[in-house]
Amino acid sequence: YNPSDDYNTGRGVWIPRTPWESLWHAVVQWVGITNESAINYVLPNAVNFGCNLYAEVDLFTDGTASLSGCGGSVVTLQQSFFVSEARVLIPDEQKAFCEQVVASVAPVEIRCFIQDQTLSEVPAGGSYEIVVNYEINFGPTVTNGEEVVTENIDTDSFRAEAASVLQMDGDVVIQQAEVVTVTSSPSDLPSLEPSESPTVLDICTIVTSAIFETLFPNPSALYTYSGFCSAVATWNLDYPDNQIFAAGDEFGLRNQLAAFFGNMLSDLFPTNSANGWADTIDFWTNFRGSTGTGTGKTCGEFVSDGSFGGTLQRINGELECPSSSYETGYFDAVVSRLNNYCNAATAFNVEALLAMDNCNLLLTTLETCTESTGDVTCTACQVWAGVTLPPSSSPSTSIEPSGEPSLNPSLSTMPSGQPSLSIRPSVAIEIASYYGHVLVGDGKCYGRVGGNHVFETSPYNYLEFQSALLSAASLCPRACAAYRTHNKYRGFEFESGKCRCLFDGGIDFSTVLSDHGGLPDSTLESNTAAGTVTKSIGSDLVRCYKKSQPEAPEAVDKFEYIGFGDCWDSSMATYNYIAFSAESNSAVQCGDACALSTFPQSKGFFTKQGTVCNCLFDADFEDASVQNNGGGGTGQVVSSNYVEGHCYRALPVPTNFPTKMPTPKPTPRPTKKPTSFPSSIPSSEPSSQPSSEPSSEPSSEPSLVPSASAQPSFEPSLIPSYSTNPTSEPSSEPSSQPSSEPSSQPSSEPSSIPSTMPSDVPSSVPSSEPSSEPSSQPSSEPSSEPSSEPSSEPSSEPSSEPSSEPSSEPSSE
Repeated sequence: YNPSDDYNTGRGVWIPRTPWESLWHAVVQWVGITNESAINYVLPNAVNFGCNLYAEVDLFTDGTASLSGCGGSVVTLQQSFFVSEARVLIPDEQKAFCEQVVASVAPVEIRCFIQDQTLSEVPAGGSYEIVVNYEINFGPTVTNGEEVVTENIDTDSFRAEAASVLQMDGDVVIQQAEVVTVTSSPSDLPSLEPSESPTVLDICTIVTSAIFETLFPNPSALYTYSGFCSAVATWNLDYPDNQIFAAGDEFGLRNQLAAFFGNMLSDLFPTNSANGWADTIDFWTNFRGSTGTGTGKTCGEFVSDGSFGGTLQRINGELECPSSSYETGYFDAVVSRLNNYCNAATAFNVEALLAMDNCNLLLTTLETCTESTGDVTCTACQVWAGVTLPPSSSPSTSIEPSGEPSLNPSLSTMPSGQPSLSIRPSVAIEIASYYGHVLVGDGKCYGRVGGNHVFETSPYNYLEFQSALLSAASLCPRACAAYRTHNKYRGFEFESGKCRCLFDGGIDFSTVLSDHGGLPDSTLESNTAAGTVTKSIGSDLVRCYKKSQPEAPEAVDKFEYIGFGDCWDSSMATYNYIAFSAESNSAVQCGDACALSTFPQSKGFFTKQGTVCNCLFDADFEDASVQNNGGGGTGQVVSSNYVEGHCYRALPVPTNFPTKMPTPKPTPRPTKKPTSFPSSIPSSEPSSQPSSEPSSEPSSEPSLVPSASAQPSFEPSLIPSYSTNPTSEPSSEPSSQPSSEPSSQPSSEPSSIPSTMPSDVPSSVPSSEPSSEPSSQPSSEPSSEPSSEPSSEPSSEPSSEPSSEPSSEPSSE
């Protein structure tokens, strides 16, 4: 809090720096409005904020629309307006002025933003001067912003047009703009030389004063919080080639800090010198010792390789890492050190403890003191029991916590509902993308009722597994692994001690459990949500995660990533395998070892970085080098068990020639190019893409769907069309099948066959034969052929020709 801050009004009110338009700009793009003029219609004030707007790509994980006119040069200008009114530019005038600026440099895309204005009276002039500071932002392709401004804005015509848009009484005079500053966007290419003043991470953004005070409630004068922050910054500037807490991501740094402070709390560093933290840091980064396993590594290097045990070996050697038994007092010292380390790990919210390797008896001591109920216990470690990284047998330069408790893959094909190992008590919000689930938010998961109602939502049905050991969201994918392939599985809800596997409404859990196994503690089948999870609602004690496509930690050519854990077939059985050495310590190297060119029968591979590379085979595959793990897996890899490691499925090798028979189902991975060999059998379903050339073999049956082609066929169809839309042009040949409805356009020639339906209009050409029925309309001319029978009705007019025979009915008049 700073009372003199520009955004503090001094009356307990702060002026926000981010406008509502910033948020809504991204939302407007997300709903499909991306044209700039349309956006300005929806958000008429967005133009007032320059590049201080969010774009769709900033707020939405699948967003694509960006902010035009930003990312390149930025030119700040100062321009004076001489006016007769004692006021600054009102918002509409500011907007109109910026519109003139934008128009003046078109078609170059820019954004104009008025930063501030000042008003002063011109001495003895009866007028006022408004000094306007404004900013022009250019797109990323424009690097010569100042030149563009000089050519287009510093002109008499621009100033005249800009003055005309102001709603001022009297004349407005605008002076030439003065360029204040010119900046540009970051370079797309790295510099060729290192910076003389490199950026140094402020580690105290992670080591907060609150965490420090929790670990060191009463520090000595040599070991204060500010002293630590200053010592780290000074060390890293003085020794750029041997920095501390400067490499790795945040999770790795938290692991480093937990190990450092865990040892520091045990007060086994050389802390008696007047240099305090400086000597401690020097010991951590430089002391290499001369005895024990791992000779030559510093404490910092052991931690970077994932080993906490190595730090004990470096600090006190065999006193804390004895070959057979502890000397008097050192068992208690190791227990105290473990307690301190677990406290620090909890304070820094790490995902897992580092490995207890490189130090004899350390892992046994951890297990003993965790399970003990006597005086010598490490209670701070009880919540971490089993949560350690695997031994660092193949050191990595960075630490990627697994977040999983098990060190050996489970061979069980059914989820038990009771995880085998405990995990840390703190709640991890995000989980790794290879788990195949994405955090939606706090509260229960909700989806559309029936899967399609836009506004009405409901929670999901679930199978709930309960255990006091279920204390991290990363355990729930494992609890729900058996159901992931079910077409109604949607994700999970995590609550401390509970994992709920979510399903669509209408699910029959008795069938699910019969087919997929599992012993849930409770079930719910009365909810109606269906389809993808759309939102979360409720308390932050519950978190909602929706099912997603697992993302591979490493892409491997000719293999498809299936998910975290060992590979399962459709019956949730694991495969037999050939194990390769730990030298194949990356997924890519393991994929090369298990390539189908080497093992055509391979189903895929399972890998744990640095420790395991197993090429997978069917249970009935006979080969002396294949190890039988008893799993019984056969056929295609379908899913994974979410215990540890990563599963990849082998993609089939494409054939050189097409099959003679079409496949019963379309491939889920269509080719990008058409085949050079057409199929000899027509497909069972019509193509969604019409061919570019007409077929050499016409279909024997008419199409049920009218052609999308704009070109008529050269020959008439032998089979009448089923189309309900008549053609706009008459056919060149008469149809062999008359239509059931009369044509709206009569033909210009008489038909050779009389119509079964009389026309509403008399024919212009009389018939050569008399009609079988008398006409309801008398003809305008007498017939050239008299009738052989007298008329049944007298004529209305006398005949011009007397009859040759007397009438049988004399006239009454």
